[in-house]
Amino acid sequence: MFRLPEKQLALVVFLGCLVGLCAYRHMLSFCTKALEQPEGAPVIVIEIEGEVPAPGVYCFDHVPSLREVLSRGGEFLNPGRDVAQDLNAGVNRGSTVLVRKSQGKVSLNVGPMAAGKRILFGIPMDLNAATAEDLSEIPGIGPGISREIITYRNKQGSFLNLEEIKEVRGIGEKKYRRIKKYLTVTQNVS
Repeated sequence: MFRLPEKQLALVVFLGCLVGLCAYRHMLSFCTKALEQPEGAPVIVIEIEGEVPAPGVYCFDHVPSLREVLSRGGEFLNPGRDVAQDLNAGVNRGSTVLVRKSQGKVSLNVGPMAAGKRILFGIPMDLNAATAEDLSEIPGIGPGISREIITYRNKQGSFLNLEEIKEVRGIGEKKYRRIKKYLTVTQNVS
């Protein structure tokens, strides 16, 4: 029987993982381009996880209802009896729907997708809601600058616009140009 030496086996495994990752990113890019609307409207990417038959990330060409997202995950609920949430409510781009079941009842939690996935799918993070951990995942922002952003936000209040991030220590024009595509600013309407 033929056996590869340990170093060569590790190299083969590494190269296999690298080829798989490249193929996955290419497939994802193809899926996203295929779903883009003619006006250039963004693809609505939603993740469903938890106790569903088909958890995963799904692309929509419109803002889907919670019922549509659950249906893609293979979950069909009886409204009023199984779940308290409004299944006709829209689910925002970059959301994760978590499904849990207990004693015949279903609970749904809709929250933001993990930062790394948002970056992978090109979905900007809200600068006024992102945590230091989320921000540190953005290429060009490490733990130090992410802490500076949070410190600035805590002292000055919410960012009013994206360019205000240039006032944070460690972010100049060059870094701003590199990171701005990963960020957005949502205004609080009170």
